[in-house]
Amino acid sequence: MSSLLMYGVGTTALLAAAYRFRSARGARTPGVVHLCGAIAGVGLSAVLSAPSTLAAAAPIEPIPNVTRLLANDLAMVAAWCVQGLLLHLVLPPERASAALRRQTVVLVIGIGTMSALLTVEPVPYDPEFVATYADVPAVLGYIVVFCGYIGWSQLSFIRLIRRYIRLSDRPWLRAGLTVIQLGCASALGWALSKSAASVLVFARHGDSTGIEASLSTLFSATCVGLVAFGATMPGWGPLLTGSLCRIRQHHAHRALAPLWSVLRPVVAEADSSSSSSPIPGSRRIEWRLTRRVVDIRDALLFLAPYRPAPNEVTGVLLAHPADPEASAAAVGIVRALRKWHSGESPMVRAPRVPEPTEIDDLDTEIAWLKRVARSLPTVYTSEPEAPVKPVRVQSRTATITTTCAHLLTEVFAPWVLVLLLPLMVAWRATDSLIATLLWGLLVALTSSLLPMGVIVWGARTGRWDGHHVRDRAGRLIPFLVLLGSSGLGLGLLIVLRSPWLLIALDITMVLTLLVTGVITIRWKISMHTAVAAGAVVILAVTLGPGWWASAPLLAAIGWSRVAVNDHTTAQVTAGTIAGLLAGGGYALLV
Repeated sequence: MSSLLMYGVGTTALLAAAYRFRSARGARTPGVVHLCGAIAGVGLSAVLSAPSTLAAAAPIEPIPNVTRLLANDLAMVAAWCVQGLLLHLVLPPERASAALRRQTVVLVIGIGTMSALLTVEPVPYDPEFVATYADVPAVLGYIVVFCGYIGWSQLSFIRLIRRYIRLSDRPWLRAGLTVIQLGCASALGWALSKSAASVLVFARHGDSTGIEASLSTLFSATCVGLVAFGATMPGWGPLLTGSLCRIRQHHAHRALAPLWSVLRPVVAEADSSSSSSPIPGSRRIEWRLTRRVVDIRDALLFLAPYRPAPNEVTGVLLAHPADPEASAAAVGIVRALRKWHSGESPMVRAPRVPEPTEIDDLDTEIAWLKRVARSLPTVYTSEPEAPVKPVRVQSRTATITTTCAHLLTEVFAPWVLVLLLPLMVAWRATDSLIATLLWGLLVALTSSLLPMGVIVWGARTGRWDGHHVRDRAGRLIPFLVLLGSSGLGLGLLIVLRSPWLLIALDITMVLTLLVTGVITIRWKISMHTAVAAGAVVILAVTLGPGWWASAPLLAAIGWSRVAVNDHTTAQVTAGTIAGLLAGGGYALLV
């Protein structure tokens, strides 16, 4: 197994060196040549030092252990190449060449000394070379010279890398080089522990304590891990930073949702001339966050003539001691909205002193607006007359129609249907009350209750615009939560060997979620009608054709989604088709 690993590492290194050398055709600077030499040296050393290679070469070696000597020499040449690379990075060409010549003299002396020691007092091949012959003076000298050169090279690496860090202005490159320095320090520890262990074994006439091998493994594994981690940091570090930045932007976008929702009617009136055509890059979180901030700022500017004077909200400082400035701003917004909704004429005042929100730094402005958004729930408690939406006078018929539409939307919400459907299927599959409750509640918990709890929590904290998540842009995280929870439930059903009807039901729901989730990224398909249509088909297939009589409810649910202005007719129709296809898939499974 260790031979296969070393062959894989060595072959990969050789291919990488060949590719890098070939791709640098026409621009093979000394640094590139040394880099390719270091990679190739490590690769050849790994291949030759593999146990299978040493065992296969032993019978045909003119001098015992010459293959081991060649592998160690190549490792030293690789270290010399790394020094050459670093010298050309931190020193002018003339000084780098002079320093490299000195390093070459040291390398030649080291290789010559090792060759002489191994030739003068040859020992037979043994897989455990160090442990078996550490009490032989020539072998001890061989080990000390090899480990001494490797340790001295690591000290040189640490010194040169430190100088290169000072020259670099890339944060992640500097961090990666610092980690590589730690790896070099670990390699230095390996060289010192190896030399000390060999001297100790020699002094004890071949008696080993057993600690040496553990220390060698620990230091070498730590070195490889740290160097690999540090070498890749400049590649994945910026990606990680960008991902964290986008996560913070998503959090800020959700945190501003309460304030933006309150000001949305003002935004629509203040920016009524804006084009509805898509803007390139408008799906990126950076653009959406900036757009939300701009919308809020436009609305605040529009409401500025309606806002009360500073002395009219001084009492807020005492009523909201936690964040009085943000609470005072929120009270001013709420009272301005009340005046604007009631149709009062705007007030004209002398130029006022700029507020904390009137700043040029976007991050600082977002932080201020988030404080105002957090203060809104408390302000609405203390300002009971503040309207959240424009007040419209409706006829009695229109009021009843709207009430019925909202009632249908809530009663036949996806989470309600997904809560009840598994219980009905479980009853058909088990004909036992206890088994029905156990299996049905397991599916209901993972596919309905847990995801709905997360969605309600997000709606209450302002991360999205309600428990129905009407804003398509905010559906991604709820869909991912629902998908993960449903996948967990499906896995539990399979592991616990539940009835096939329930497994087929969960497979159908997960696949439906995947399809509608992909669609909703581009287009807001109706989940209400998708789940309702799928439920009708599943109940008809599972419990009997009499359930087809519930099909008219699909039309009522679709009408309610259009009536509450959450979907268009096309979106409702598409959801119904998706649900019918999902139900057909369930019929094929059972």
